[in-house]
Amino acid sequence: MIDDIKISTTAIDLPQIIKDIIDFLQPALSPYETVIYWYMFRDSIAETGDNFTRGSVTRLSKGIGSKFKNGDQPVRASDKAVGDNLRALEEKGAIKKTGDTTREGTLFRIFLPEEIELCRQRMKSFQIEQLPTVDSRKEQAYYDIKENRLKILRETNIFVINVANS
Repeated sequence: MIDDIKISTTAIDLPQIIKDIIDFLQPALSPYETVIYWYMFRDSIAETGDNFTRGSVTRLSKGIGSKFKNGDQPVRASDKAVGDNLRALEEKGAIKKTGDTTREGTLFRIFLPEEIELCRQRMKSFQIEQLPTVDSRKEQAYYDIKENRLKILRETNIFVINVANS
């Protein structure tokens, strides 16, 4: 099955992948979905270069919950909230359960933005919206560019006349 293909990511790819996640995936996710996706991304692609990770609702709720504190006590995300948001991430195509559940948790495949249909649509619309890059030299007034003035002078023989008269 093509969804279960192991993809190896190098450190060279990470800046563009992270940029794509921020630009195209993250705006479509809820705050909890975002935290869960980033946690799973860090645990898989960022840490090992592999797009698979094993996790459980309890492990995820402890992992993402430790980012929030109430005084000195870490606040743990509820198992229900984590489970609901895992399902939402699956529905959006950002992750997929690919293996049996074991004591270590369930095997998940983490999809990169270019593999997620939602992101591909956003990328396509972004490319359409992007204006072409503008060469500032071409956008200047034609006569403000020295080479153009010299070209006009040569073509109209004014340059030759002025040189001959001097």
